Amino acid sequence: ASGEVFKGVIAATGEVVAVKVFRADVSPDGRTEEEVAIACTVDHPHLTRVKGILASPSSHQPTLVMDLVPDAAPMAAKPTSQHLLRCKWAPDAAFSLSTVLKVAQGIASALAYLHEHNICHGDVYAHNILLNGTTQHATLCDFGASFVYPAGQWFWEAMEVRAYGLFLHDLVQRLDGGATSAASSTAAPAGSSAGVQVLQGLVDACLGPVPSVRPRFAVVASKLTQMMG
Repeated sequence: ASGEVFKGVIAATGEVVAVKVFRADVSPDGRTEEEVAIACTVDHPHLTRVKGILASPSSHQPTLVMDLVPDAAPMAAKPTSQHLLRCKWAPDAAFSLSTVLKVAQGIASALAYLHEHNICHGDVYAHNILLNGTTQHATLCDFGASFVYPAGQWFWEAMEVRAYGLFLHDLVQRLDGGATSAASSTAAPAGSSAGVQVLQGLVDACLGPVPSVRPRFAVVASKLTQMMG
């Protein structure tokens, strides 16, 4: 659904929160009621959490009040007319291998949780991932394009695995010092060149041309957890 997020304060407690104000009931992404329903249902440490809903008599649109993700910013800018369908990364964007592993594992675990509940996020891009620059904690936000699908339709997860693979590819390309090559390894500690190669192997698996062969998010998250040691 179409909306804009602001920073707000709960007057009674002084707590700083995030407030999403919807502009219309229907947008190219989907319906407001669907986004609100999903956002209020999910509960995972790497997903935004709704605190409550405000009713607006004037606009007849709900307003979401959410936990403010502390000291965080989108990992990239939204696509523009010059960068259709892909995020616009800052020219100097660079991440350590430990940060890439932590971000990739957190987002994979969040997506595994969603698909365990038959929810497709529908908009897995870096501009919808908030990164705390101090803790490197990543939070997937914006359920505007999300939807619930019937149980057993694995196709939707396979499609989202590909979107995640493109995001992971972008992260690997922005590793400090570049993506180095090394001897193959099934697991490697953060900081090793072998770890980079394992990450590249995950990218290749997620971007595989046959949807049914792509790994499930639970498998991806487990692999990344092993790499983190």
